[in-house]
Amino acid sequence: MKKLLTLLFLVASFVTSPLWAQFTGTYYVGAAGTRPSGGDPDYLTLASALTAVNAGTIAGDCTFYITSSLTETANVCLGVNTNGHSITFKPAAGTVDTITFTKTSDNTGASGNWVFGVPNLTTTSTTNYGMLTTDNIIIDGSNSVGGTTRDLVIQNVAAAHANTVVIRLLGEVNNFTLKNAVVKQLSTGASYAVALINRYFSPTLFTPDTVLVENCEINATQLKGQAFAVTNSGSTAYWDGVRNLSIKNNKLLGTARGIFLNYVGGPTVISGNEIKVNQVQSKTSAFGIFLFVVDSASVIDIYNNKISQLQTVLNNTGGYYTAGIECGNNVTLPYTANIYNNFIYGFATSATADTALFYGIRATANAAPTVNLYHNTIYMDNLEPVGSTFTYYGVYMSQGAVTLKNNIIFNNEGDVNSYCMVRTGTAGTLVSNYNDLYPAGTSSKVGLWGTTPVPTLLNWQDSSGHDANSKSVLVNFKSTTDLHLALASDGDLNLIGTPIATVLTDIDGDTRHLTFPYIGADESNTPLPVELTSFTVSAKGNVVELTWQTATEKNSSYFEVQRKSDKDSWTTVGKVSAAGTTTEKAKYSFTEKDVKGAVAYYRLKMVDLDGSYSYSKEVEAKVDLPVNFELSQNYPNPFNPSTTIKYAVPVDSKVKLEIYSSLGELVTTLVNDLQPAGNYSVAFDASRFASGTYIYRLTANSTVITKKMLLLK
Repeated sequence: MKKLLTLLFLVASFVTSPLWAQFTGTYYVGAAGTRPSGGDPDYLTLASALTAVNAGTIAGDCTFYITSSLTETANVCLGVNTNGHSITFKPAAGTVDTITFTKTSDNTGASGNWVFGVPNLTTTSTTNYGMLTTDNIIIDGSNSVGGTTRDLVIQNVAAAHANTVVIRLLGEVNNFTLKNAVVKQLSTGASYAVALINRYFSPTLFTPDTVLVENCEINATQLKGQAFAVTNSGSTAYWDGVRNLSIKNNKLLGTARGIFLNYVGGPTVISGNEIKVNQVQSKTSAFGIFLFVVDSASVIDIYNNKISQLQTVLNNTGGYYTAGIECGNNVTLPYTANIYNNFIYGFATSATADTALFYGIRATANAAPTVNLYHNTIYMDNLEPVGSTFTYYGVYMSQGAVTLKNNIIFNNEGDVNSYCMVRTGTAGTLVSNYNDLYPAGTSSKVGLWGTTPVPTLLNWQDSSGHDANSKSVLVNFKSTTDLHLALASDGDLNLIGTPIATVLTDIDGDTRHLTFPYIGADESNTPLPVELTSFTVSAKGNVVELTWQTATEKNSSYFEVQRKSDKDSWTTVGKVSAAGTTTEKAKYSFTEKDVKGAVAYYRLKMVDLDGSYSYSKEVEAKVDLPVNFELSQNYPNPFNPSTTIKYAVPVDSKVKLEIYSSLGELVTTLVNDLQPAGNYSVAFDASRFASGTYIYRLTANSTVITKKMLLLK
């Protein structure tokens, strides 16, 4: 009997051991007595919960609700095969909780306060940290289902533990989500708040895949110098980095980097973030977003971000600088960066700095990537003079295939030389057009081409051969910290850009006009003065009819119809009054007769009441050409005192149209010119001639045609 009882006890212990625990459903973690239904939670600490999970089996989706603030004296880790299920951590309904990690020394193995991808923190890198593929992890800081409130704070303490990361993903942590949380790196010796780490241990690469960081506030400002809000890092033995990375709608604060991507693959999306960088240590660079090493053929989309503070204490000895967005690459692997709808502003520096070097966007990668800059608004704040080599650039390009369209670069620096755009060297290619490059300050310039300063837009166009349709006009913003359009810029014809097929909304998600979008990141709610929705042309013979329609108009005065041929410049051929101000559709038409040549091009000059104007797209009219040389009978005939003579030439010809008396004397020459193929009509006024029969003769090249007409008075 005693042996049987002992056996039963051993079996019971074996079955209930954490090594064989199966997890599925709901669990609670918190202080004693805080279970929502009453009583104690399943686990009193996060450490105890994760220890059990690491030793158990995931049999279904699991949710661990935090029921109170937690003080974790030991760092924690989660490394477990989830068997395709998810593990979620979130505050219990109605609670606002803080998880504080108080350990002030680094782990024996993988450093970090909360580490994912390893089942323990003692195994060192010599044995791959014991990395274990860990999938489908969610940290959701909202205390409601589907909520977006930030009710969970994850932080460490203000102590100098140098390598500790608050949240660290190590190796194969796939389908990981961090959302609706506040993450604070408070260590005075640590660099990172959230870090994604890929590792290569021959012959295996361990890389996070499908990572989302959304709607979080991430703060890494305690450490002077190298403190990053979100970063990823990898191994120099292998370039492949974290893939399917999305960093969206966060508030990110750092002293050195808002986002630092080192060994990242595509697709990567960085959107909707507000980023502030406040560098307080000299001889240290600072970046809002820094693409440091990007895998070959990757696509990085950076859009709808507000980089609202770029403050630094700089000593440029050694090449330190500050940039809103840096498109670099520390290896020769080409990639594509699409950068659009971003606000970049808040440049500032300390008066004690001896030199300073600022960039709004910098494209200098060794690998010569493709960088597309569309609809960005960069405001270069007026800074106090600092040192003797203070330099300041809106967009700086030295390598790569760079395209700039529909950007506003407002250079308000008034004390030292500064440039809206800079192109150095000859590496790579540049396409630039439809931008507003405005040097507002007394010392500011439109550009620097090579080493030559170019003060005005005209100088820039002459030097670069670019920006033929760009402007250099004042832009009114709501404020220097709110770059939405305001006042006279709201509806300014000068701010019409060119449609970009891949950018259909603005920084706020508002739909852009398909034909006449605003340049810059903000698509104002006020339609541009003439919202042209259609412009078509039709030709019948040598008669051309133009029709166009507007959806809305604001203070529009008139439309000037202009025509040109392949050989001639634009000529005004008509004028049509506009509707003024209306939100109703308006239709217009214009007919031109006796159009010469085989092809004619038309455009509309849309003129506002204040004299400002813009042009429509061009349309082409193909005029029907005659087959033979023809001279028609004049009409009317007989006539008194005037008549009309029509003729046709099927090819470009030297044409003479002459009037003779019945005795063969030359009376007058109506036409003597080289004319393109077409149909022509000429009026003959005979008020000074006597009644009688007259002969009119057409000579076109070698063709001669003669007819008679009768003048009766």
